[in-house]
Amino acid sequence: MKNFSLKSAIYLVATLFTFTLLFATPAKASPIKTVELFVAGENDCSGYFNTGRGFSSCQIFASDQPQMFISPVIAKFKGDLSGFEDVNKFYTSVVSASDWEFSDGVSDNVTGTWSYNPTDPQAPAVRFWSAKAGGKGNSGGGFILFWNVTMDDYNSYCANDADTYDCMSRALVTSTGSWTTPADKELSHITFYNGRRPDGEEPPQEVPESTSLVLMGLGLVSLLLGRRKKA
Repeated sequence: MKNFSLKSAIYLVATLFTFTLLFATPAKASPIKTVELFVAGENDCSGYFNTGRGFSSCQIFASDQPQMFISPVIAKFKGDLSGFEDVNKFYTSVVSASDWEFSDGVSDNVTGTWSYNPTDPQAPAVRFWSAKAGGKGNSGGGFILFWNVTMDDYNSYCANDADTYDCMSRALVTSTGSWTTPADKELSHITFYNGRRPDGEEPPQEVPESTSLVLMGLGLVSLLLGRRKKA
């Protein structure tokens, strides 16, 4: 009777888990939306986000709360994507240009895609990235800042105005993305920014709801099997 009860419990957990996976996941999962913020006639770290203390102090902020720094810079790549143009001094020992891969893109890297797969466990995560257009002088054609949020957060905080702390502080950590330059000008450089949040907590991750449910279900089954062996 004891074995029958344990088998029944395992069967019940598996059934409930399958039901939850099939029916609850679509309702809970929120699609991902990439937000774009165009800043005209400005450079990013040497202009708009410049704190006056050098490249390593470059920080993302929103115009409605500029005193609240959201995400520090990681590194800046050259326009031809051949390597770093600059890197945050606090990350020089944990990141390298080879951690990123870029698509071939189109002429002058006007558009393209990137992926980030750091080899050092202490390497920072990516939360924002910006594409600066080439042009004369320091400002050129401006830049576009990109970040991902859930569609729910986009509708609640970003749809009317993305350049706000409420919207930007909800940026997700991501390992892939795409870019386009302002006015389809050649790429001057592309810059990546860290996943740190100003409150010190980890930012939300792009993890599918089904992954969490699978881990939960496997954990429950393992717990029951472990108790059976002890018995």
